[in-house]
Amino acid sequence: MIVTILLSIAFIYLSGCNLGKKTTGPDDTITEDTSSYFHLDTITLPQVGLRHLNVLRYYNGTIYIGGESGTLLYGSPRSGFSHGRLQTVVSIWDVAVGSGNQFAFGGDGNIFRLTNTGIWDTIYHLSQHDFRRTAFDGSDRLWALSVNSTPSVAIPPYSVWNQYSAVGGTTVTNFTAINFHPPSSRGYLTSSSQCFRSYDNGITWSGGIPLKYLANDILFLNQDEMLLACNNGKIMRSYDFGLNWEFAQIDSKVEEQMNRVITLSSRLFLAVSGYYYTDDSTGVTSRRGRMWRSRDKQNWELLTDIPHNINDIAYSPLDGLYICGSEGFFALVTVR
Repeated sequence: MIVTILLSIAFIYLSGCNLGKKTTGPDDTITEDTSSYFHLDTITLPQVGLRHLNVLRYYNGTIYIGGESGTLLYGSPRSGFSHGRLQTVVSIWDVAVGSGNQFAFGGDGNIFRLTNTGIWDTIYHLSQHDFRRTAFDGSDRLWALSVNSTPSVAIPPYSVWNQYSAVGGTTVTNFTAINFHPPSSRGYLTSSSQCFRSYDNGITWSGGIPLKYLANDILFLNQDEMLLACNNGKIMRSYDFGLNWEFAQIDSKVEEQMNRVITLSSRLFLAVSGYYYTDDSTGVTSRRGRMWRSRDKQNWELLTDIPHNINDIAYSPLDGLYICGSEGFFALVTVR
């Protein structure tokens, strides 16, 4: 199969290559695994420039994009994007949308909510903490994880935020990922070294189960089956609600940070990552990113390796898959 890549306005045909090897000299091309179909169309975002983009979310026809230096856009490539008017300039690390509310989570402990006037008001501030990951539980409570702090949580209408004094009876503060399976009221929470489980939408947590690799994202496939996107180029899976984990097979040759894992169907799973590569011939270190595909949750094949970290991925039923990353990278992709 010939893989076609639309990059800006040009079509480039590339042959397969061994991504474990690096050619000498600067490499600004996109390399493809020719056994898979992968189509990428880059999109230039207004007023973003080379700012790093950290998060993508889709909700009810709107795409939300957050990044460094107060970058916050919402809209779509078809209708155009509006720029969020923040009261302070901080990096945006996550966006949560639901129950008629839009929230942005940023550096220096700021949580913003979009008002009817188009201004993102600061509704909560936890000094010297960065909010990184968020999730709604089955009771519509909104959880936010920050660096060096226990989780913060708010109930509708989300005007009051409270911090958990302890999770699972421990004093762990460096939490990295959280997600819930609302039909079963189950929740899963990871720190830099442990994981915790809840059967009641986070009212109580148990566990403290050792976790070998730092997790960046949690995906529930059902109440028992889960995937974790981890550092060190690892995807992990569990069939018993995270009590035991096994490694999926990924042929990663680098210290890769798996940033997000999603499912589009029972037979299509995707993961995105970022890593740093130093060219031996020049000594120059650059950002790169990869996208992986699996049809069985166990064996993962490399779809692309590009000259940008890929920090997030989101699916729009109207357009398809979007990815974002370093240096203002934003693209629409098609994967089969």
